[in-house]
Amino acid sequence: MTGAHLIRLFRQHLGTTPMQSVWKRRVEAGAQLLRETGLAISEVAYQCGFQSPFHFSRMLRKHFGHPPRAYRRKMWGIDEGHGPRPKDVASP
Repeated sequence: MTGAHLIRLFRQHLGTTPMQSVWKRRVEAGAQLLRETGLAISEVAYQCGFQSPFHFSRMLRKHFGHPPRAYRRKMWGIDEGHGPRPKDVASP
């Protein structure tokens, strides 16, 4: 079986390419880290396999409609940089 045939079958059955599936999983993992940890955005990006925080930011915005900082604030219920933080995250 050729690579092109495998990709065609993957797309036929799952509606996406293997690489698009990998990127989606990486973005979802990054979103989870943003919601559940206080890690720096660059650290989240690298831990999820992105070569740069810029690429992570662009992909997160594409999938969730917000850049990382805004996404985290929205998930944490923070308005204007103030508000509650998850219990397991230490304040700076």
